[in-house]
Amino acid sequence: PIARLSAQAVRGTVTDTTGRPLPGAVVVLVDSVGGASGGALTDREGRFLQPAPPGKWRVRAERVGSRTLYSRELVVGPRDTVAVSFALPATPR
Repeated sequence: PIARLSAQAVRGTVTDTTGRPLPGAVVVLVDSVGGASGGALTDREGRFLQPAPPGKWRVRAERVGSRTLYSRELVVGPRDTVAVSFALPATPR
């Protein structure tokens, strides 16, 4: 299970387009100038929890065999936990 944090974070899920969880997907926070801040792997249910400094972030989700997607801009305030979910389409063969 994912632990709860006392500070701010971004949490969510990564699935395929049928709704099946994608364990082992890489989730990275990207700031407004393209710099990354940490990263997380999804658990077996496709869930992730990534600590996030206050600020404006986009979240990148990727997995081998799937297309990479970015979230809309998220604003994380002090002690906020912001949720975002992804449905990654398969990469065309």
